[in-house]
This record gives sequence, C-alpha cells and structure tokens, in this order.
Amino acid sequence: MTSGRLTLSRPRPQYNLNKHFSLIEAECIDKLDKLFGQQTKGDEVSRSFFVTQLRQLFDEADLDDELRAQATSFLDSIDSFLELLLAVRNLPEGDEYQDDRIISTLKLMSFIRTIGRSEIFVRYVQRLVGYHVVRSNHVEAALTLKLHADLHEWDLSTFVEPLPDLELPHQTEFARKEYVLLSLKPGSLLSSSSADGRVVQDAVPSDPRAPRQGPGVRDRHRARS
Repeated sequence: MTSGRLTLSRPRPQYNLNKHFSLIEAECIDKLDKLFGQQTKGDEVSRSFFVTQLRQLFDEADLDDELRAQATSFLDSIDSFLELLLAVRNLPEGDEYQDDRIISTLKLMSFIRTIGRSEIFVRYVQRLVGYHVVRSNHVEAALTLKLHADLHEWDLSTFVEPLPDLELPHQTEFARKEYVLLSLKPGSLLSSSSADGRVVQDAVPSDPRAPRQGPGVRDRHRARS
C-alpha cells in the first residue's frame, strides 16, 4: 500500500509538466524490474496485490478524463510487464527449462521494446546472449546481440547514454552500434563461428571513408569540445 501511495503521489506533477504518462511508466518499469527481477523479491501474490492497490488508488483519485485514460493504460502496462517478468523468473533451473526460459525472455523483450525502455531491453539481450553461450549456440548468441546494435543508427551526431553495467561510456550512436557489432566478429568472446562474421560484414557500412571509433574514445573528446 505504501509503494502504491508513493506511486500515486508522483504522477500528477510529472503529468502536469509533460502531459503524458511515458516518463512515469518508464521510471516504474525500471524500479519494478530491479525489485521483481530478484529471485527473493516479489511473486504472483505480490504482483496482484500491487496492481490491485494501484488501480484502487487511481479509481479513488480525482482525475480528468484524459489523465484517467492514460492512468488505465499505464496500469495495464505495469500488469503485463510484471506478468512477463515473473514468467521468466519463476521458471525452475535446469537445462530442460532452458528453451522455455529463452521463449519467455523473448516475449518480455518484445514488450519492453514496445514501451521504449532500451536500457532494460539491453539488459535482457545480454541475459539471453548468456543463455545461448552456455549452450554453445554461438550463432544465436550473435544474432541476439545484434538486437542491441539494431537499436542504434549509423549517426555520428547523436549521443547515447552510458551503460555502466556493460562499461559502455557516453558515446555516439555510430560508436555504440559499431562496438556491439564488432563484438560479434570471429575470435571475439562470443564465438569463432564464420556465420557471426557474416552478420558483422552485412551490418557494418562498407564505405572506407566512414570513421571508425572505439568504445567512447573519440566520443569523449567530441563531448568535451
């Protein structure tokens, strides 16, 4: 109930600033991912209680029609996210459940991508890559990691936020995309499969004039200038 009241206490000022629930939804999804993603925190009962309490608090609040409609969509997204997250987390350990874990993770990733939470999406890309690597499915691991690269364009003027978990600095979209794709090359940590190399060859621009950057060295210089 306390967490619900805290959640309800924050939307109105944020909504008044941006007239949309997207920022509120993003913050809640991130916090719930960290809370319910832990094996010792949250379960189906907690999910049901949390969402029910939130719905009750919003139902009792004095909201205009536009805000109420967005609140309903927001609550539906939270409920769907927790359902998919717990479907992944609650699978038993063991190789016999690995295929189910991969399928459930892909469903969760698809939902996360539709709501535009790229940081969380990348987190699950890395987790799925790990599942494939453990099973020596190196081509699948490379193709999964390419999902991260596909979030970015070959753009030298737009910068992306750092990802401390992956030790990726503040850098251009070009540098981020290039760095992720080059990690698929034969001889990388992922794989020595020639198929991985073809993925990179097809994805990296062939124009020799295109500048090449490491993970953030030129970006940091550009950011300071």
